[in-house]
Amino acid sequence: MVCSVVWSLQRDESGEAKELKQILVRLSGKSQKRGKPPTAGTLLSGLFVFLRILDFLDSINNDLTQIDNLRTRLANFAEIFL
Repeated sequence: MVCSVVWSLQRDESGEAKELKQILVRLSGKSQKRGKPPTAGTLLSGLFVFLRILDFLDSINNDLTQIDNLRTRLANFAEIFL
């Protein structure tokens, strides 16, 4: 099913699809050449990250204060989270 979503998204040229593609590329962590359309692999990687984020948010009942508490605790180990 995920492959079908990526296949459809890859061929869609609407403004909404372009925005979603940019988000998935960013979430994938893969570099993208300027002006080149994202590959299916890049979109799949980004979509899997997005699905893991949704799963995590669901597991904490979308309580964003828990994320902030985690960020605060992690700040003890690295100053980049501040």
